[in-house]
Amino acid sequence: MVVVGVAAYSEGKRERAAIAAVAGLGLLQNALTGFCGGNLLFGLDTTADGGDACSLE
Repeated sequence: MVVVGVAAYSEGKRERAAIAAVAGLGLLQNALTGFCGGNLLFGLDTTADGGDACSLE
């Protein structure tokens, strides 16, 4: 997604570039830390071990 953002920016599509870059950075952050801010917003806990890893709290 970051590459898509750079490509869109080079084509002059700044709004699409910004959206793609933010999405790409969010995915990179998720991969590096194992934490998803979107899950926090919805109250999901995917860090728990066992069968209740995706249960709502």
